[in-house]
Amino acid sequence: MITPSVEIASSADPLCSLASLEDIVISCELLSRPVRAKSWRVELDAMHELARLLPAGSAVVLKRLAQMAVDLCGAHSGGISILQDTDGGKQVFRWQALAGDFAPYEGGATPREWSPCGECLNTGKAMLYSYPARFFTYLSASGIPIVEGLVIPLLTDGRPVGTIWIVSSDEVRKFDAGDVRVMTSLGAFVAAAIQLARRSGPACEDMATEREAVWREWMRRLALGDTSALEPLMEETRPFVFARALRVLGSPADADEATADVYVQILRIADRYLVSRQTVLSWLLTLTRSRAVDRLRARLRYGHLIEAVVFFNRPAHEDPESHAKQEQLRVQIGRAMLGLPVQQRQLIEWAYFEGYSLPEIAARSREPLGTIKSRMRASLIKLRLQLSSQEPAGAAALVAR
Repeated sequence: MITPSVEIASSADPLCSLASLEDIVISCELLSRPVRAKSWRVELDAMHELARLLPAGSAVVLKRLAQMAVDLCGAHSGGISILQDTDGGKQVFRWQALAGDFAPYEGGATPREWSPCGECLNTGKAMLYSYPARFFTYLSASGIPIVEGLVIPLLTDGRPVGTIWIVSSDEVRKFDAGDVRVMTSLGAFVAAAIQLARRSGPACEDMATEREAVWREWMRRLALGDTSALEPLMEETRPFVFARALRVLGSPADADEATADVYVQILRIADRYLVSRQTVLSWLLTLTRSRAVDRLRARLRYGHLIEAVVFFNRPAHEDPESHAKQEQLRVQIGRAMLGLPVQQRQLIEWAYFEGYSLPEIAARSREPLGTIKSRMRASLIKLRLQLSSQEPAGAAALVAR
């Protein structure tokens, strides 16, 4: 029975199931369903909030993540399940943070070998279930109907550590590929929070103070050419670097790439730290901001026009004249979009309207990432040319930025 802070009985038997696993898995429907429109600004604000919460510790971050999963996807319940070893040598998924209807059951657990989360980790990809209690019969003990359940795997350093999931309790709310994208983005923060939970201090600032001497030694070794010091340094500092990059870039995918750039750069310039007067963390965050800004400028060269004019809300203090000009530009961009070939227009819509990253677009279209990058660049250039040919000259001036 599912009860608050009590584990599922280990005697649960899949032979008592009313259906087979194949009957309840409907992941193939994710690509065929219409994608529900989501606010890019709301998602961006959520990412910024999570970055600000990282210093508060993993418990706070995970709890807020669970609620955000429910809010952003319009779900009835959501949660984060973390793999734990039991005294008997088996593993369970501990419900670390829950929101929505299932919130009273926070602290409970389900068996690793027979659970929606377990099957998700077995496949290593997002899983969509229809009425999962038909197979995982113990789920019906809560009395909360589960019409659909979407489960996303969580990995840290390539190892499975748990899942993030959402639940719909009626036939109206159906999950789609857009929900998979949102949940995958949130999963990046779950991984960062799990890393923080393995540290010694309750907050980032306290832990950084305690670890400064160790980090200094690792930097000294790197400066002397001992590259083996990079892995432990990266393991302990990555959550802070990722959070800073995210504040600048607003995109988890871009923040991941900027974070990787930082550690590659450290290998080249570690000796510069030895002559600086900064703490290791301050020095790393300075590098992070520089690398993130570089990426932001590169992205703005191609995407500034769309993101700044079309998708971001204008400031509340905007005067009527600026508003009128903004609306005029919106109309021009709409016309320019209609003038693009279907394939180019679809790429821009996926990236800027629906928020897919370029790797996600490549997977969705089943084409190489390099091909997608080239097409995106060509599409944005074509959009600029379309705008440059329009009147008044305001659009052309904006394009030239």
